[in-house]
Amino acid sequence: MKLSVIIPAYNERNTIEAVVRRVQAVNLGPVEKEIIVVDDGSTDGTANVLKEMSGIRRLFHERNAGKGAALTTGFQAATGDIVLIQDADLEYDPDDYRAVIWPIAEGTSDVVMGSRFIKYKVRIFGKHRSPYISHYIGNVLITFTTNLLYGKNFTDYEGCYKAFRRAVVATTPVEAKGFEFDNELICKLMRKGARIIEVPIGEAWYLADRELPLLVKLIFTADRLSVQVHPDDGEECTRGKTEMWHILRCEPGAAIALGFERPIAAEALRRAALSGEIEELLRWADEVRTLGVRANADYPRDARKALEFGAEGIGLCRTEHMFMEAERLPIMQQMIMAATEGERRAALDRLLLFQKEDFKGIFREMRDRPVIIRLLDPPLHEFLPRLEDLLVEVTEMRLRGETDGLRDKEALLRRVQVLHEFNPMLGLRGCRLGILYPE
Repeated sequence: MKLSVIIPAYNERNTIEAVVRRVQAVNLGPVEKEIIVVDDGSTDGTANVLKEMSGIRRLFHERNAGKGAALTTGFQAATGDIVLIQDADLEYDPDDYRAVIWPIAEGTSDVVMGSRFIKYKVRIFGKHRSPYISHYIGNVLITFTTNLLYGKNFTDYEGCYKAFRRAVVATTPVEAKGFEFDNELICKLMRKGARIIEVPIGEAWYLADRELPLLVKLIFTADRLSVQVHPDDGEECTRGKTEMWHILRCEPGAAIALGFERPIAAEALRRAALSGEIEELLRWADEVRTLGVRANADYPRDARKALEFGAEGIGLCRTEHMFMEAERLPIMQQMIMAATEGERRAALDRLLLFQKEDFKGIFREMRDRPVIIRLLDPPLHEFLPRLEDLLVEVTEMRLRGETDGLRDKEALLRRVQVLHEFNPMLGLRGCRLGILYPE
């Protein structure tokens, strides 16, 4: 398997060498890699920088013809089974290559688009709003219109990382010469019925190329430690975008070096509680309100906390959430992965024991207060790993040559692909689930 990385460059003297070095450093295991840089008539000395570099193929346009023209030249010169577009600046992380190319290498997709918006949610308002909002709004308009025209549900047509089977792009002529090249190519491929998917990339893309002061918030939830990074004027701690990328990806328990330390002692943490001021405000509201207040509660502990906060009942007990606990989730997954009705029933019998005890506990806590239970509504996708995350995990295991557990992961991936739906929230749940699996 061979990957051709196409880098169109126009007046990128300051970044082109760093980009190429990072692309060269990416470990793709057995996947061979060729790097094709197309200098699109640069006038700032980019060509001189490229001539001094080794390990790349250099192609030159005598005059600037546009990004699309440069990509066309690169595609025509590519010899790999897969071609991937890489911009010549430092906005994206080549470590995402594995996630982007593997669905094609595996044969499950013809085109993979890297989306910046699957994991990162843009903030349009407030103190921590995202930069380049006007760019984002333009992206939304293009994405909405394209989805409307082609009946798709993608999130990011304008991102850089797109990978294609070379045979697909070789038979799809594109007329555009500028930045609209990507859009024309993707639209033509959708019309041809190419298999296209999205995978998440670049959680730190929104920090752009400039350094920003950052506020780092450590949030403890149960046994997890998450790190949130937001632009802020408070704590002055500048880091380049690449470093932020690795901070966002760090594992719980890993050291986080940001130029300052602020250890949080375990004894400094305490349970959330209503303050006296809030209780007084709510008492004032009680004197004039005409609506009752019920809570969402899925476990006895939730019901107990709801009563402490003044709930008058449970408005929704979501039975499917009873199976999200660590000791129950594997059983739920066994039920979903079951190949026969007997295997499904065995898993359901084990889940029933947990469910009965939860209902008893909830009714004990609520006593004579109302409890509304939603009985049959487990969206199956919520109990399995995300398709995109599984693709990345299986890809990395294969590239590292890991065999321990790989077969199970591949079987799980196949099952997730079978259950994958355009809109899972309206998919295999409720009545439809009851009809297909009456047990």
